[in-house]
Amino acid sequence: MAKTAPRDKAGDAPLILERLAYAYPESPESPILRDINLELRDGERIGLTGANGSGKTTLFRCITGLSRPAGGALFLESRRIVSEKDFQYLRRRVGYVLQNSDDQLIFPTVME
Repeated sequence: MAKTAPRDKAGDAPLILERLAYAYPESPESPILRDINLELRDGERIGLTGANGSGKTTLFRCITGLSRPAGGALFLESRRIVSEKDFQYLRRRVGYVLQNSDDQLIFPTVME
């Protein structure tokens, strides 16, 4: 398994998702995310909208490794993210703020 993004994409976008997929363990035959493709470039901001239960939080959980994608590829800074060590590298560079600050993982407030 290669550790770098395809040559034509390396350096082009710091965060790349290619055909990302996720299914809940209890229903692997019914993926909630299928073939998600995204390239987020330096300085770019995006909004992700959708109905409750449409997979927005699941997508961000997959990007940060809190839930493991069932398929596809995730690249950060041209590095393929696969192992727990890779996700630790990613988490040092990608922020994830939960909708409800009471659910923060480490600190009691968002500011902390």
